[in-house]
Amino acid sequence: MDRCPYCGTMVKNLNLEGHVARVHPSRVTSSTKTPAVVKTRSFFPSHRKRNAGIAVGTVLLSIVIIAVTLTATNNMSGMGSNPGPGPAGSQAEFDYLSPIATPCTWTDSMIMRMSDSTYLQGACCNGMVLTDYQKQISELSKNYGPLSSVIALDPFNIPAQVAKADLAGLNLAMTPDQQSTFNQAPTLSSENWCCCHCWAWDLHEGLGKILIVNYGYSAQQVAHVIDLEGCCGTAPGAMRMG
Repeated sequence: MDRCPYCGTMVKNLNLEGHVARVHPSRVTSSTKTPAVVKTRSFFPSHRKRNAGIAVGTVLLSIVIIAVTLTATNNMSGMGSNPGPGPAGSQAEFDYLSPIATPCTWTDSMIMRMSDSTYLQGACCNGMVLTDYQKQISELSKNYGPLSSVIALDPFNIPAQVAKADLAGLNLAMTPDQQSTFNQAPTLSSENWCCCHCWAWDLHEGLGKILIVNYGYSAQQVAHVIDLEGCCGTAPGAMRMG
């Protein structure tokens, strides 16, 4: 015997199905209906969204990388590892260096972080003039070769090691007499330590201290070297300070 699940009547097992069909036909109809299809959520939309997100993220990352690269390139323009195609003062070297504009916006800390294999290249304010460039190179190479570790023999192509040595010279202690000589030197030069207070100004100040403290230079001698080390360029026209 078995109990009808709908009315509770005890019915033989073999007759239960017939009982339900006769007494509870609506139950049979509802139980035999085709079950509703359960819709499953497609994963494709989420995949598409995820892929779209990855694509957008990749594009944004590329933009950031390009921007950082361009910014770094702009900030460091004028710093190169190639010393040029020819000797200092040659036409080939002039042609190589003259298009380069060395930014006035460099800082001393940027220069101190430069690799020793790099150079500070080009003119920082005005364009270069071949005849003036050759005059500077001629006198520097003839008279200051033994001091090439602190005096750049090509002021438009300064080895990083020389620049760092000059900046380190800013820390030299001076006696009152040496300080007086140091203070007088820029008043005797054509453009003070430089035409503006930039990285070149600091280099020349450091070089001035080195020449006074370590080599006993007079104010006039320091001024003459600083004029020869001028890296602003001498071409007339609009300033290209960056």
